[in-house]
Amino acid sequence: MAEEKTEKPTPRKLKRAREQGQVPRSREMQSALVFMVVVMVLGFIYNRTLNTLIPIMVLWRDLDTAAFGDPASTIYTAWKPIISLWVYVVILLGIAVLITVFLVNWAFGGLVIAWKRLVPNLNALNPVNNIKNLFSLNKLVETIYGIIKLFVITWVVYGYVKVHWASLISVIGVNFKAQVYEFISVVNGLLWRVGFVYVGIAILDWYYQKWNYMRNMRMTKQEVKEELKAMEGNPQIKRKIRQKMYAVAMRRMFMDIKNATAVVTNPTEFAVAIQYNESMIAPKIVAKGTGWLAKRIKAIARRHKVPIFRRPKLARRLFWEHEVGDYIKPDFYLEVAKIIRDVIIKKRGGRR
Repeated sequence: MAEEKTEKPTPRKLKRAREQGQVPRSREMQSALVFMVVVMVLGFIYNRTLNTLIPIMVLWRDLDTAAFGDPASTIYTAWKPIISLWVYVVILLGIAVLITVFLVNWAFGGLVIAWKRLVPNLNALNPVNNIKNLFSLNKLVETIYGIIKLFVITWVVYGYVKVHWASLISVIGVNFKAQVYEFISVVNGLLWRVGFVYVGIAILDWYYQKWNYMRNMRMTKQEVKEELKAMEGNPQIKRKIRQKMYAVAMRRMFMDIKNATAVVTNPTEFAVAIQYNESMIAPKIVAKGTGWLAKRIKAIARRHKVPIFRRPKLARRLFWEHEVGDYIKPDFYLEVAKIIRDVIIKKRGGRR
């Protein structure tokens, strides 16, 4: 039996999904905000549009039919401002929509460039998979959501038109310009109300898409364990890395023994190599070890003629209270100074 996916996705899985272009997206949010921007742009060019269209509409209404056969008639020259207005509106709306789409994608999900999505996926052409997707839970939710959205927007349109129907009827037979202004005013108010309702629906859709995305990204307990292993590193690989680091540290320590000033021993169980020169603030531990490592330290010391001193108590204390690379503590200054003095005397041939 397949293990149930109950665990939250790890950051590593979410990062991989993002690299493949899988991020929570709401098409409704993008459509709703684009719709609102279009309404805003139309409101921005409201006066210019009416000032251009109303004189032309009046001209067409009062025009004699005989004028259609005369190329010099003003009916043909009237198209110029309409074409100019059309180009202006198209360019303005195009720029506004492109900016809106960019900002919406950046704000809701971020900008994702997934080159892997450009690779053709033959599974997408599989009819069996397509039929399964057609009757999936997501498709059912989208269908129900679409029906609810259509019902709500229809209800808003019906309620608004019902309230303003009387004002539309009242201007019939009055000044033509007043009729146009009233009609445009009612349509503008209707578009704003539909837009706000649409944005509200889109917000709900965004939260649903985000919840559904995280639900689909859930992992089994075993998958979480494997992800954590991958993030923390395979234990075998980590052990090999530690072994290599230990080997490097050992080689460095063995190389430092030949430059040591003295080696203090137990003499069989402990060995600590000390280095000191006039430029140092205090004597320094350059190597230490027990058992076979202590024997190796002593062997290297003999090979490079480093003096070895048998000081059992001092060797044990230096070993337990210091690490390789530490300067010795002040408590040990006197005893270590005696050893360094003996080394210096020995190098001078017994002369103090």
